[in-house]
Amino acid sequence: MLIAVVNTNGKSPFTPVDCDDRVTEICDTLSIGAAVQNMLLTAEHLGLGTLWIANTCFAYPELTEFLKTNGQLVGAVAVGYAEETPAARARKSLYEVAEYRVGDRK
Repeated sequence: MLIAVVNTNGKSPFTPVDCDDRVTEICDTLSIGAAVQNMLLTAEHLGLGTLWIANTCFAYPELTEFLKTNGQLVGAVAVGYAEETPAARARKSLYEVAEYRVGDRK
């Protein structure tokens, strides 16, 4: 199964929009990303495999035409039964990827 992820309030990323509309699209996209992550976690809980496809821009006009949508295609999620379960990849520690700063307390 393939789930197309579309921001119905957004426009093509190749269409110029004013600053206010772009900020709205960015906020929508952040919310959509959280929703996709919840879909992935739920699928995993149900024993399904997933693939978050974020590079739909390479065939954007063809995909939006196929989907018959004027909304902004944000990505896609493939869902199915995995044929393999690879070992987890090495992860960096939180301290290697996050920086903590304490403000000046004058």
